[in-house]
Amino acid sequence: AGVVIGAAAAAIGVGAIALEVTEQQELEAQRDRLLNLERAARAEAEAQRIQLAQVLDLMPEAVLIADAASRTFLLSNRASVRLLGTDVAGQSVPVGSEPAYGSRKFDGTPIAADELPLQRALRGEAVTGAQYLHHQVGQDRDIPVLVNSTPLRDGQGSVVGAICVFQDISTLREL
Repeated sequence: AGVVIGAAAAAIGVGAIALEVTEQQELEAQRDRLLNLERAARAEAEAQRIQLAQVLDLMPEAVLIADAASRTFLLSNRASVRLLGTDVAGQSVPVGSEPAYGSRKFDGTPIAADELPLQRALRGEAVTGAQYLHHQVGQDRDIPVLVNSTPLRDGQGSVVGAICVFQDISTLREL
């Protein structure tokens, strides 16, 4: 608002400009609510991820989770680090016909990377009850393992990853 002054220094009128900001304020409030919801959803997802990682770390079975697109290991729990002798999280999943991880059948025949249960699961195949020898890194010993793996799928059924659960069956084999 302002006063209009004429040539004789006398006020000759009053002028004002008004803007309607209600809609803009409503949009800003809605944006703030959406941002708060997004922050809360991210915090909840992170809390669930941490809780899942803690549960997996307490499991006696080794667990590996791999991403199909990047062909990398997303997660390896404590039992897998102990059994494998190394943490593979963040590393590439081996592919191809070359033997991987020193894995062999019980008759000593090497197992190609593409035939390991996790890689088969990344191709969409569920594998249950596979048994083979795994060469433990740094220990120079072979460990008999029992392996189960399955593909992880999105809502459309496409393979987006795979999970592999395995355990040392040395005691069972000795019995």
